[in-house]
This record gives sequence, C-alpha cells and structure tokens, in this order.
Amino acid sequence: MKKLRHQEGFSREWVFHLLLIYLGYVWKRVNARKLHSIIRFFSPKLDSCLFMVRPCERQLRYIGRWDEEKNAFIACCSHFVIGNIYKSKDFNGATYSFYEDKDGEGRIGCAYFERVT
Repeated sequence: MKKLRHQEGFSREWVFHLLLIYLGYVWKRVNARKLHSIIRFFSPKLDSCLFMVRPCERQLRYIGRWDEEKNAFIACCSHFVIGNIYKSKDFNGATYSFYEDKDGEGRIGCAYFERVT
C-alpha cells in the first residue's frame, strides 16, 4: 500500500521543504526565514502564495511526539489522543486545523499525524 503524503496538492511547499533540507546540508547557516527572503527577492509572486491556508479535508491519525508516551506531561496537544483519527479543516503545507479543535484557532504540525485518506 502506498504511503499517503501530507504534501499532495501542496507542491510549492514541498519544494520549499526540499530546498531547505538541501541548503541546510550544503550551507549550514540557512534557515526557513533566510530561504523565504531569497524567494521573496527572486519571486515575490511565489512567496505570496507559499504556505497559504487552503481548504483540505483529510482523515489523519494522531501519532504524537516520539517521546509523548513516556513523558505524558509534555504532550503536544492535550485534546488529541494517540491512535485516534481526526478530520482536518484546512492545511497550509505545514500545519493543519481541525473541526474538533475546541477554540477553532489552533494549528498543529503535520509531523504529529499520518494520513489515512
């Protein structure tokens, strides 16, 4: 079975992440802010649409932090339960928001989830 990627439909953000990884390997002092500045200089149009929040309904399983089960007191988001499936409302290429979110304003990184659909 093919593993579903968070970046499907978000190719600009995927390329940004790949560039950040590559430049971080080649040029140790690069970070996301510097890369954004470079993109903004060469392509303001691309920068303006990078990481825009777009509707994206997906079923996501919460997998938590790597050390969450051992250190429950530092849980990333207390209302998420490891193994439960949640429905996302939107995605910006890095973070999701959810219908189940109590305040409706919180966002959480895609690294804490695996895609189900």
